[in-house]
Amino acid sequence: MPGGDTRRVRGPDESQSPLLFCGAAAGPGRADRPLLDAQGKRADGRGADELRPLFYRAGLLNQAKGSAYVEMQGTKVMCAVYGPREVPRREDFSFNGRLVFDVHFAPFSRPKRLPPAHGAPEERELSSAITKALEPAVCLQHFPKAQVDVFASVLQDDGSAAAAAITAASLALADAGVQMYDLVLGCGLRFSTGRCLLDPTAAEEFPGSSGPAAGVAGGEGALTVALLPSLGQLSALMGSGEWCGVQEVRQAVQAAMAACQRLYPAAQHCLACALRSRAPPPGQHERAQSGARRTKSQPEQQRHAAGNEDEEAPPSQEREKRTEHRLPKAPREDDVEESAPTDPKEAPQGLNLAVSRLIVECRKQSQSKGASDTRQQIEPKEAQTGTRMQQQKPRKRR
Repeated sequence: MPGGDTRRVRGPDESQSPLLFCGAAAGPGRADRPLLDAQGKRADGRGADELRPLFYRAGLLNQAKGSAYVEMQGTKVMCAVYGPREVPRREDFSFNGRLVFDVHFAPFSRPKRLPPAHGAPEERELSSAITKALEPAVCLQHFPKAQVDVFASVLQDDGSAAAAAITAASLALADAGVQMYDLVLGCGLRFSTGRCLLDPTAAEEFPGSSGPAAGVAGGEGALTVALLPSLGQLSALMGSGEWCGVQEVRQAVQAAMAACQRLYPAAQHCLACALRSRAPPPGQHERAQSGARRTKSQPEQQRHAAGNEDEEAPPSQEREKRTEHRLPKAPREDDVEESAPTDPKEAPQGLNLAVSRLIVECRKQSQSKGASDTRQQIEPKEAQTGTRMQQQKPRKRR
């Protein structure tokens, strides 16, 4: 096109549909393919009880109080936690807090592009179900009239998105420091031809719009389990499809619970790695403490040391400290006379006996001197009062 716009990149004259390059999974014969082949393998080479390779990471968002990322091969979910914070526009008081969960599928998460607007019926239904699955594990009574907001974004959906969102939300709550009874781990399951397929993909979870796969006898259904692994309790059970009896449901639930127990060590390792990454290096805390000690002035250190000694000293040492400052009492005359030995062999060597006698003589002199001084003071007073009475003249009467 010589007269075309040269600023635009010219595309090919002929184009083909991208569905041709998506493999047999996107073709019309997908519903006719059996879930298990003759060797008991699925389309991706896994067995019926095998899980996809997974990747967990916590604490990757700085602006959120807690965050987590869960990847199960083709299913990728990001989750962030904010709060606890005060409940806005709520008048009634409640002793239990609120847990608000919101899940959103990205427009590019599925082969068919989704509308970017929030609040689709599928999102609202899934958000309500996951909220009920997380509430039994969170200690809501510890923050009354407050709420914890949890937001999950499904970046890519290749099956078992609900189970991945449950696990991601639980890891994010634990990373945020929200008090919980236990983690909540999710696992998806597909029941077909009497076999339980753990962690189904999108092709296995949604066989087609026309119903179950062709040639299938017995029950057909999908199941998602939320388990508290340490307590061994189920917090949620979401199922769909047609089940032939209770025995099939029991078998499926037991298989999903065993799969959640296999996921528990990976979740623990994820949280431990996040905690180690946030902790300071081994010597940094000690260096900070030593630097703070150096900056203290000498009087403050002495005062601090003196305060610590007074606080830590036992009662016996406190009595010794108090008695150290007291002056020794001088011996009384009776004590000296009683303590003076009568036998010259038992007498101490010279000096102690002489000092004790000298103290007794000094006391006697001081007592005699004090008595004489008091007598001298009393006599002049009596003389003065007598002279004053003599000097007073009688008044003349008129």
